[in-house]
Amino acid sequence: MLRRISDPERGASFAEYAAVILLVAAIVGVVIASGVSERIATGITDAVDQALNPEQGAPVADGPGDESEDAPGADPDIGRDPPTYPGEPADLDVPEADPAEPEIDPDSTWPYMATTPVLLPGPEEERDPCNPLCRPGESDGDPFSGLPRDMHPEVDLALESREQYGAEEEVPGYKCTGRAPMHRLCQVRKEALMAAMGGEYVRGYPDAAEYLRHFLRGSGETMTVDMDRFMDDVPEFDEQVRGHQQELGIEAVQQAQALDTDGPVTFPVNTAWNAWGYPPDAIDGASFVYDDANWANAIGSFNYNLVGEVTAYPPEEPGGEWSYEIDTQVNLRKYYDWGRQDTSPAVNFPGFTFSQQELWELHRHGMAQEFWIAGDTRVSSEGSG
Repeated sequence: MLRRISDPERGASFAEYAAVILLVAAIVGVVIASGVSERIATGITDAVDQALNPEQGAPVADGPGDESEDAPGADPDIGRDPPTYPGEPADLDVPEADPAEPEIDPDSTWPYMATTPVLLPGPEEERDPCNPLCRPGESDGDPFSGLPRDMHPEVDLALESREQYGAEEEVPGYKCTGRAPMHRLCQVRKEALMAAMGGEYVRGYPDAAEYLRHFLRGSGETMTVDMDRFMDDVPEFDEQVRGHQQELGIEAVQQAQALDTDGPVTFPVNTAWNAWGYPPDAIDGASFVYDDANWANAIGSFNYNLVGEVTAYPPEEPGGEWSYEIDTQVNLRKYYDWGRQDTSPAVNFPGFTFSQQELWELHRHGMAQEFWIAGDTRVSSEGSG
């Protein structure tokens, strides 16, 4: 499936990893320039693979034999069981939120004792029940327990990914042994492992490196984002969320003012998914509206929504300002995937030649697996309108 690089719903672009790979390639270049043998350079990549998969055991010493693909030799995979890959991908469903119980101030009545009139003004057939404020009185149970009414925009992408996982002939472990010839997908996987190592230890991108390693491990399990740390690292997104809350608060005040009530009014909140990360005019798939390089390479663009409640308060004195308080859970969801049709070299530099399509082929051959990224946190704010 061909997808434009500037699509805000796309997965992590390899262009987002370009800086990481360039630096690792530079390390390899220094090693080669220093006269280190190809065998030692190969050992470096094998050591990375061993560090990623310690359960496979330590490499064994060189042994006799020819250099054919299936013959024992200098490759560290010889003498241990072939790696296994999961037979079924992770659940297709978008990960659901599982928020903790909100802390309630015993001295405050908001929003749990606020007045909630039954209907908004105007004919019912002309009202959208949640756009994004729901009609007061319609929310059952915990307002933070649900996800948006709209389907996540990447569900179709995840469905295609699941159908294609392992669709091609699986590359068993023994295909990755021996030095001549080296199976191309095995080479791609080793280079990607080197890129992950460089991202973490050279550039200081721990989350970008961990997400790439998680893809290469192939479990397909959902990765959980530490949303509190993410929002500390990416203040631009915190500002986006609080600006969104301000819009909802002002809308709640306007709707409450139209009601015949002299008490506070609570509206359940359940917004649509909102794409965020790329600027509106992005054309290269690598420019973002935030500066943190670690998260830009790890997540890039993503979708978020707000679920919770907003309460509008009438002024305490006649002629005063209305105010609002809003408490919402921020839900982040992203499908981590690679470009299906991008065959150009990812980096024009000796040592790293794989493309996004080849990373996608790792998924199709059961050697890696795409996955969901999910995170939740609570944000509260107040204002006047």
